Amino acid sequence: MPVTTALARNSVKLHGGWQTAGVVFVADALGEWLIEQLADAGRKKLTELILGSEQERALRRAADAAGWATAEEIEPI
Repeated sequence: MPVTTALARNSVKLHGGWQTAGVVFVADALGEWLIEQLADAGRKKLTELILGSEQERALRRAADAAGWATAEEIEPI
């Protein structure tokens, strides 16, 4: 059985550590991306729940503008 030195044992451990460091980096990046996606989807859903859809908000603005235009025609300033 060959005699291994402490340096040889440490280099094997270091090499193995480098391999798993890449996996940890990829897993961390994937987790960060997933959390960002969930946060963005949650923000969009909450905005739609509170303010309505983009189409509903545009319709509200158009109705408001039409109401003001009608009031202006009935009684000009």
